Amino acid sequence: MKNLVLALAISAAGAAFAGTTALQLSVIAPIQAPDVMYDVEGLRLSLLYGGSQQFRGADIGIANRTYQDFTGFAFGGGNIVDCRMYGCQAGFVNWNGNPAMHWGRISAGAQIGLFDCSKDFCGFQGGGVCLSRGKVYGVQCGFVNISRDLDGTQNGILLILGVNVVYGTLDGCQIGLFNYAEAIEGGLQIGLVNMIGKGGLLRIMPIVNFKF
Repeated sequence: MKNLVLALAISAAGAAFAGTTALQLSVIAPIQAPDVMYDVEGLRLSLLYGGSQQFRGADIGIANRTYQDFTGFAFGGGNIVDCRMYGCQAGFVNWNGNPAMHWGRISAGAQIGLFDCSKDFCGFQGGGVCLSRGKVYGVQCGFVNISRDLDGTQNGILLILGVNVVYGTLDGCQIGLFNYAEAIEGGLQIGLVNMIGKGGLLRIMPIVNFKF
């Protein structure tokens, strides 16, 4: 206990001690050791909220925050990555910012939770609400799936229940009760109501709409 108190006191001194640590323990930032200026390569345990710069490893806690790139596995109530995410986020809320659209900077992996949010993303989003503010290369599988552009598949839960929206360009497949794409390069919609703003067989079709 004395060692933990001493470590917390040192971390409060600020960024002068910043570096890399294999273990980070947090009650609620800034009450953590080491402080948020450190990179973590190993394990982070957060009772309420913990933060770091770069992260590689396993991140477990109620709320986990990485200010730069994240590589590894995050499990918690809320998992937040400001930049790129490579790996898996599993929790109630999963969010990654990934500020630049470029193959060298695109986030990749899986987000599984009640609410998943990404920017440009390659991989799998699954759960309640799956949202991408950029382009998805892969699969969204939730009750509500929304992306700017999609190169892949949007599936409603159980392949029949769900709302799928692409407010940019669809190049792939949408399966759900209601499917909407602003434009389509090529692909297929299967559902009760299928709408394509530009490029589809018709603008509104029951059961199926497509462009090949």
